[in-house]
Amino acid sequence: MNQKFKSKVEMIAERYADLVDKQIQTINNADPALFDSAEAMNEITEGIRMLGHITATLERLERMEHGNKIFGELGPGNVANL
Repeated sequence: MNQKFKSKVEMIAERYADLVDKQIQTINNADPALFDSAEAMNEITEGIRMLGHITATLERLERMEHGNKIFGELGPGNVANL
């Protein structure tokens, strides 16, 4: 697998995690009278959804790189044994 591509995907995941964290902090520190919390929550939800997609992509890259050995031998739910 192309390590450069994998590194970029990891960097994007880190940036999205930072973005979601900043959005949550903004809501926590905002004046409710001046802030559209419904719109902000929608943005946070979308950020979390996108982070989930990126995480799934990283998992797929790991499976491709390791020939499905890491997850296939352990079976579902046994990732904690790594």
